[in-house]
Amino acid sequence: MIHPLIQKIIDSTNSWGGWSHQNSHLELASLVLEARVAGLDITPLKALYDLQISTTRTKPGHFLRSPDSTMATSHDELIGLVAASYLFDGGAVAREILDNTVFGIWNTGKNEHGNWFDFEWFILWRPEYQALAKLAAGRKLNIIQKIALNLSLIYSKAFNVKRVKLLFLYAANETCSNFGKIEAELGNHYKGQRQFDDPIYKALWETNEGRYTLDF
Repeated sequence: MIHPLIQKIIDSTNSWGGWSHQNSHLELASLVLEARVAGLDITPLKALYDLQISTTRTKPGHFLRSPDSTMATSHDELIGLVAASYLFDGGAVAREILDNTVFGIWNTGKNEHGNWFDFEWFILWRPEYQALAKLAAGRKLNIIQKIALNLSLIYSKAFNVKRVKLLFLYAANETCSNFGKIEAELGNHYKGQRQFDDPIYKALWETNEGRYTLDF
């Protein structure tokens, strides 16, 4: 039987399995990770993930923000794609992304002005994003990637994305020397982000009761 909160997530999407804004992959990964750490069965959400992947893939390793989007896929969307891939397909999509870049360039579309160039294409040149994709893909991180990932968690002020990264790292059993400090920071500030007004997130947090891991 599908948990009512899982059903609410499914019901909140539209026909292609996403949402009206431009971060559908990040949104799905965020909700799935929140549901997971709240102890809910996330298996019914795999169909939603499969639908998103099938409707946004333009060619191997390249995914749109939404089926009708021409704007280059963002670094936040990359995080969502690889995190959800780790949870639902054993990292297959993460490996697909890593294996289908040319000189590490992830050319997924035009910039916000409709021109055929966007700095988001070069996101996989940054070691912290290489680390997230490789972690999801089941590939070994080098020391530079580990350090960059750690620093990105310490200094990032985008608390919603920071929590997605943290929950993903816990799911993947990846260690970080600053987890305790980051948890405390998120505990003080995260609910000031836009998700605080979302009833699904609020219900997931109430079910979760502040946990970051499944050690309960």
